[in-house]
Amino acid sequence: MQHGTADGTCPPAWSREAATAFRKAGTDVELRTVPGEGHTFGAKRAASLHVTEAFFARHLR
Repeated sequence: MQHGTADGTCPPAWSREAATAFRKAGTDVELRTVPGEGHTFGAKRAASLHVTEAFFARHLR
């Protein structure tokens, strides 16, 4: 999961709570916060997609 700290659409606390719930359920989850980014990541969107792709590459073999 990735969440911009300046997200005005979905509060960052929701991602923290979801990540905690996934961990408690035994699911492999990573939460990455992106300082200053909003809901769609703006200038850092490409970098955020690379992080997501790398996660899937490690876990979906």
